[in-house]
Amino acid sequence: MKIKSHITPDLIDSAEQELFQILLNQHQSFNDRWYSSPIVNKVIPILRVIGILGSLIGAVLCFFLVKSSGYIAGIQTEFYIVFFIITLCFFYFLPSMEGSIKKWTKNRSIINCKKLAKKCVKKARKLTPFQAEYDIKGDLITYYRAKDDVWKLAWTRRLKGVAIHGQSATLFFRKWTSIQPTMVILHGDFSPLETVLSHLNIEFRSIAFQK
Repeated sequence: MKIKSHITPDLIDSAEQELFQILLNQHQSFNDRWYSSPIVNKVIPILRVIGILGSLIGAVLCFFLVKSSGYIAGIQTEFYIVFFIITLCFFYFLPSMEGSIKKWTKNRSIINCKKLAKKCVKKARKLTPFQAEYDIKGDLITYYRAKDDVWKLAWTRRLKGVAIHGQSATLFFRKWTSIQPTMVILHGDFSPLETVLSHLNIEFRSIAFQK
């Protein structure tokens, strides 16, 4: 089976936005699972106590080393004292910083997903407009591009994993909980690819129902 599409700048713009939303949804789901994990919620308080005690002991030892032995604190000793004080404050106020940490994580996810979405369509954007053809034989898919009537092989891969699609692009992942994509397919119509994925028993869902 062959799937052909005319790739235009507008289609690339649409694909990039869809890819960004898919990637962001995957990252946000990962972050939600991380912060709600029972293991994480049990381990972090323990690490916080260890961090507070370790920082406190380190600061006290450095202080008494200077005071009791008459040792003149050099730059290195002063650095350790400041370091332990800073880490002590960090671990002590960690619970109150949880909201800020989550906000920072979300902002980093947005930035990283935008960069990755741009990277996914970078080569295609430079070539637009061009003809795209996906030649599918079993689970083997071969991608060709045609520019000025000159056809070139882009890549050959196996159709596997799971897929999330929009109107202009479909993104493949190793599993539903993955955040790193394995393959992107550009298209003007998802229907032909839908037929292929159904035949191969590859799970897929629309970006509209992505969680």
